[in-house]
Amino acid sequence: MASPLDIRKRSLGFGSLSKWHRKRTEEHQHIYAPLKSPDHIRIIILEPSVDPTTPIRFTFHQDTLESLEGGYEAISYTWGEPKLQFLLYCNDSTQVLITRNLDLVLRRVRSKGDKKWLWADTVCINQSGNAEKATQIPLMADIFRRSKRVLAWLGLGGDEEKFAMVFLNGLSRRTMVDIQSPMSTWSIYSMVKGSFEEAVICCLSTLLLLP
Repeated sequence: MASPLDIRKRSLGFGSLSKWHRKRTEEHQHIYAPLKSPDHIRIIILEPSVDPTTPIRFTFHQDTLESLEGGYEAISYTWGEPKLQFLLYCNDSTQVLITRNLDLVLRRVRSKGDKKWLWADTVCINQSGNAEKATQIPLMADIFRRSKRVLAWLGLGGDEEKFAMVFLNGLSRRTMVDIQSPMSTWSIYSMVKGSFEEAVICCLSTLLLLP
């Protein structure tokens, strides 16, 4: 039985292209269908998989942003290494090249049993279509705002980053207050003072220094 580390290593390497594979990919590269109107956006419907190392398969879907509101999750992530060298497999037997970081994100959020409706800029906006980018990029703030939720990917992370996220999650629960209540800023501060030990500050700094 493969260890979690082995699975991670395999998933990190999966889809990276040799020259031969790149040539075959170019032959099967997905041709983006034009968006039906300036109000339309494109999302991907991610197929489920119980194995995190299997190829990522999806279907494109487009509709107006208004119609899709609250029906998809938007992914926020850093592109990282800009090379497009990992593969997504479309249901029409074509392929889309993505960055290593997006490959990691999609493997992490992929469900074991359900399809997921997702928006990610690299794949949902035709990167070779300047006219499309000119209309889609100004919509990005609305795309994030109208999503069901935003999935923020900060990387695989280590123990320090994981501890920082647990701490921030706990802190947010302790400081949830009614914004209309008369609680003062000092009262909120008094709830959390003493939590910021040196080790915590170190972990938070590591998290905040991520790209």
